[in-house]
Amino acid sequence: MRLVHLTWMSVVMALVMLGGCASRGSLEVLETELRQQEDQLAGLQQQLATTQSELQVSQNEVAELRAQLVGNGQQAHSPEHLEHEFKAVGLRFNTYLTSGIDRDGQPGDELLHVLVYPHDDQGGLVKLPGTIELRALDLSAPDGLQEVGNWSFTAAQTKAAWHSGFLAAGFLFEEAWARLPQGSDVTLHARFKTIDGRQFDAVQSLKVSSPALSPVVQSLPSQTAVRASKPTVSPVGFDTDDELRDDQLEPAVNAERGVIETSDRYREYEIPVIR
Repeated sequence: MRLVHLTWMSVVMALVMLGGCASRGSLEVLETELRQQEDQLAGLQQQLATTQSELQVSQNEVAELRAQLVGNGQQAHSPEHLEHEFKAVGLRFNTYLTSGIDRDGQPGDELLHVLVYPHDDQGGLVKLPGTIELRALDLSAPDGLQEVGNWSFTAAQTKAAWHSGFLAAGFLFEEAWARLPQGSDVTLHARFKTIDGRQFDAVQSLKVSSPALSPVVQSLPSQTAVRASKPTVSPVGFDTDDELRDDQLEPAVNAERGVIETSDRYREYEIPVIR
């Protein structure tokens, strides 16, 4: 009995010793990982400090270069401008707000309405100063007459033309045609040049209403004019100013209605009387 008890005690002691060894081993692993993470954190903090120092040096150099440009009478771009400058990758028309406009009530669109904007690589709007050129072509017209509009806008004009609305934003222009388009299709070219010389182009085809293709609305004469133009028919032997009886007016009414009186439809006052 005592031997059995000693055996169980030995097993329990062995298990306790093994558990202690396992606990000490796990703790050593955790301490090792913690030291590694602390070393990585220290390295990242050192890199961050180095990057911040280099950034400060770069900012000081940029400020010095800007001061030199201003001292030499040249234009220096702001950091905000440079940030947007490198974001823009293209130019795009707003198809919903680019069309012909009819404001005078006459046949045909006498105005061109354009909304164009620079965009980034995700298609997002980029507000960027620059110059804009617009050119409209009516390809259905003969050679030499295809250009129906050509407009140029300075950087100050494009800045003033910036539109930020509920549905869209961009450079908004509304101009009269140099020559009214004769066809219904107009090809519109836009060119945007940034202040530092970068260039973006866009082409858009749009439908317009031209006077040559607009239906001509002819006003019909009014009923009053029609009635006034009808000749007044009166019976033979009576003046129009005389007061007529109903039976005297009947021939006039029939004549107006296109009824042809025959010889067998005499009236009492028409029967010959032997005197």
